[in-house]
Amino acid sequence: MPRLHPGPARCRSCPRARRRTSTRQGPDGPRRHDKRGGRPENLSEYSLTRGRVAGVTETTRRERATPLPPEDRRQAIIDAVVPLLVEHGPAVTTRQIAEAAGVAEGTLFRVFPDKKALLMAAVQHVIDAERDERALVSKLRGAADLEAKVVAAIDHLRARMEQIMVVLTALRHVVLTEEKAYEGPHTPPEFMREADRRLLDAIATHVFAPHRDELRVDPLEAAMVLRAIVFGMWHPMGAAPKEISTRQTATLLLEGLTRT
Repeated sequence: MPRLHPGPARCRSCPRARRRTSTRQGPDGPRRHDKRGGRPENLSEYSLTRGRVAGVTETTRRERATPLPPEDRRQAIIDAVVPLLVEHGPAVTTRQIAEAAGVAEGTLFRVFPDKKALLMAAVQHVIDAERDERALVSKLRGAADLEAKVVAAIDHLRARMEQIMVVLTALRHVVLTEEKAYEGPHTPPEFMREADRRLLDAIATHVFAPHRDELRVDPLEAAMVLRAIVFGMWHPMGAAPKEISTRQTATLLLEGLTRT
């Protein structure tokens, strides 16, 4: 059976088809062009060479997120941990943490060897003394008198304690489930004790020292009493039968419990 001719539109040996196309020299060798539109058969190659689509390609490349420096990436992961622990508790997964931090889960374990190391870094971040003092000073901004400063300091201490307890609870959960029971002394790490000492100094310096003439005790002693009241009244493990507001607490601290 004779083979049917496909027609000049599809037959490249047809003289009519040869008249409709031409060969031009490009930087990578000959390139066939359609005379009707002046466009090459291989659009992507031509566009990347001539720049018709290259601009789109470069724009796409520019829109990709710039990788964070290692220290910024580490901090972004730590910043994402505490809100997730507040929401999900110790059950928060590394995948959730990676998504909140905007990194791949594999990146998480290139920065931290395991979940325990990540939670320990979060504890150190939350208890960081310099960061804590800056937050306290910011909270005190605009507080003119002693009572207003005490109220602001109580709010700061409550928020700080809640964050610390959330992270420590998660860390304890990981330690108890992934490791053998710890048999050593149950004392806080040195960085936690140092942070507590510096917190008391910050409260004494920024809250009570400017009003030393109004106090019957030393500013550091006043700071210790304030810290003790907040810890005892709002500790998550406590079961207070009655809610006392921050302002009521400040009034009791400053005016005492007895009638005068």
